[in-house]
Amino acid sequence: MDDFIRYTFKNTVEFHQQAMSRFRPCKPQGEMAEANLTFSFIHSALRTCPQAGWGLEVPFTDGDKSNSPWNKHIDGYLFVDNTLYLIEVKRDYPVSDFSDYVCKDLKRLSSPHLADAFVRMLDRPVYSQPLGQIKAVKAVLLADTWRAENVRYWASAELKGEKQRWLSELHRDVQAMPFTAGNSAAPYSLLIAQSDNLDSFLARMHARQSGSSEEECLV
Repeated sequence: MDDFIRYTFKNTVEFHQQAMSRFRPCKPQGEMAEANLTFSFIHSALRTCPQAGWGLEVPFTDGDKSNSPWNKHIDGYLFVDNTLYLIEVKRDYPVSDFSDYVCKDLKRLSSPHLADAFVRMLDRPVYSQPLGQIKAVKAVLLADTWRAENVRYWASAELKGEKQRWLSELHRDVQAMPFTAGNSAAPYSLLIAQSDNLDSFLARMHARQSGSSEEECLV
């Protein structure tokens, strides 16, 4: 895991714990919206690196036509030291659903349509201080859970005795916090995973920026 992401996650745990100790914006026995953890992570990243590029609710389209609606989004992004970090956050679910949703989030972060959208958003004459050259693109998956089975799944990358290769290939960490639910002995935990460089995503961006055809981009 990159040092920047590791240190940001450490600060996120501290910041999120402080916030939850004062107020939780959810109904009793309910779950906080994912946006709370997204904000905690972005805030902590900016404390680590104030000059980082950042954004929330980054839109994209999964259509191939120029007029296709931009009705999809990822939860956020960070840009530090020529690395673009794409962020998705997932709330608590039973472990089978949780695994499925997080896997879909990783696929979303690897989407060629998202790469195309980033190029279109970057290639605009409105910026006085553009992000700069992107040399690496990496996925960051965040989640919170009250379920011990989700913590075990994240740590082992196994679901019902079967290895989840896509998860095992990610750099992962789990941090327990001093909160428990009334019906569970498991502590509330924050989970993080980071991919290595998304080579095909970066290649697609560079090809789009250089004006290559769609066929060349897909190679």
